[in-house]
Amino acid sequence: MRTILTLALLTALSTVFSTSATAALVADINLDRVREAPEADAVRERLAAVMPAHIQERIAALAQAFDCDPRRDLHRVVFNYPDQGAATLRLVGLPATRIAEALAKKGGGIPVLGGLTGYTLPNRPQAVMVAINDSEMLIGRADALSSETMAPPSLAPMNKELALHLRLIPSDKPRAEIMTLVRSLTLTANGQGHIVIDASAHNHADANELERRMEVIKNLANIGAEGLLPGLTRAKQFLDASVMTREEDRFIITIDMPEELRKAAIERMISRVEQRVGQGK
Repeated sequence: MRTILTLALLTALSTVFSTSATAALVADINLDRVREAPEADAVRERLAAVMPAHIQERIAALAQAFDCDPRRDLHRVVFNYPDQGAATLRLVGLPATRIAEALAKKGGGIPVLGGLTGYTLPNRPQAVMVAINDSEMLIGRADALSSETMAPPSLAPMNKELALHLRLIPSDKPRAEIMTLVRSLTLTANGQGHIVIDASAHNHADANELERRMEVIKNLANIGAEGLLPGLTRAKQFLDASVMTREEDRFIITIDMPEELRKAAIERMISRVEQRVGQGK
């Protein structure tokens, strides 16, 4: 599980530097809760062997210089990808001030966020790290953060029972066409199979169409499962574990994934990570 966290953070860091947005997104991840997942130890052991050498080297260098390991000490990650402004990755739990001081010795400090200082990251000259306080840092594009005039607001307290709190506002041209009907979506997950999705349509007509399409998807999943089609069989299992209620233009979907279904989903995730790591070697 810790290896997944490391790889996921590197992926999110890459996304921060991308230029095309398909939505405004805030993902707040409670890593302490993620580490409590029943499968955490087994996942960590399986993926430790395929961790790329360059990631191992970065973690070792961090441990030697600052006596910290993000797989153990990183408690919270907030990924913020707004429609307008700077995309950022906010990390809580690492020695931010000490890391900033070390980066400052190499130069490259620039004013950002209305009075703070950003320091260029090694091997990523387009990115800067900003120490917000002793244990909290923010990473983003140097050009974007230098144009921001306000310091980032304090983080709201994290719900200790949640592993993930995600809020999504689709763009005018989302990748999934069905999302044109959605005004906003919130997803929360406890890291042990309980998920709640709260989605609002733009208006009553969009809500009716969204409900119709979800019924079509459910019917297709049922037909596909009868034909033993793997993808649609999994979709049916997922839908069978879900309960949807509608309140005017708002949909609340509660999902309680059975252990077998959760383990199968984790297995597919691990396989994708292993495949991706293998392709990068």
